[in-house]
Amino acid sequence: MWLSQIRNSNDVPLFKKIDNNVWSDLSAGSNHLLVLKPDGTLWSWGNNGNGELGIGTNNSSKTLVQVGTDNDWVKISAGSAFSIAQKKDNSIWKWGANSNNINALSPKKIADSMNFKSLSTSMHTVGVKVDGTLWTLGRDNGTGQILMTELFLNKLEMIQIG
Repeated sequence: MWLSQIRNSNDVPLFKKIDNNVWSDLSAGSNHLLVLKPDGTLWSWGNNGNGELGIGTNNSSKTLVQVGTDNDWVKISAGSAFSIAQKKDNSIWKWGANSNNINALSPKKIADSMNFKSLSTSMHTVGVKVDGTLWTLGRDNGTGQILMTELFLNKLEMIQIG
């Protein structure tokens, strides 16, 4: 894995190798990073003020730390102040900031059998299931983030939108 936060005097990014591990996926949030190893273990680093690293505390980390001990993670997505991931059994797990101001410091299961082929996270989460349907998780703050005509505040379950 390579990191490009270092710049030379001409403001050109310089890449620095940070480890020798093999990684299968990564997702960059606003101030944290999630990475997945081929063995199904999940790792994170960065800002952790809302528990977005999923390590049981809200202490930030400048080095990679393993998220729990599970080795069945298959999809990851880092948001602005939270993270979401899917396990081999197709369950969906979330940790970090919640719209109800109660932060989860470690992964909490929020849905069973979702079977997403892709997930994308920012202030809210959207996913496409293998059957092609579109789903969302998040809040509607007046900008239509969850793409619904109804106003679902503090909604924590996945909602089909297409």
